[in-house]
Amino acid sequence: MKNTLIAAASLAAMATSVPAAALAQAPTMGLYGNANVGMVDAGEANLKAIQGRLGYRFNNWLGVEGELATGLKSDTDTIGGVEVNTKLKHAAGAYLVGFAPVGAN
Repeated sequence: MKNTLIAAASLAAMATSVPAAALAQAPTMGLYGNANVGMVDAGEANLKAIQGRLGYRFNNWLGVEGELATGLKSDTDTIGGVEVNTKLKHAAGAYLVGFAPVGAN
């Protein structure tokens, strides 16, 4: 009897925690953004850039993003006996983003 009561209480506790965990992992809608610093591979030149991205999530499955980047560091290389100084002026992009619920995390 005591084991049955403990098993029933454990089962009830698990049944109430699963919906709460699913609710905590529900995707959020609205505006989001990030910024980063990274390396840009431009053939012979290795450049550094800072980038910002802004996006908006419309629903559980669809969103849009736009990004802008600018160069931080130039690189000088010798190509065909001529020194060439390369620097990233700017980069831009726009994306349609799809979200897929593949796993819990």
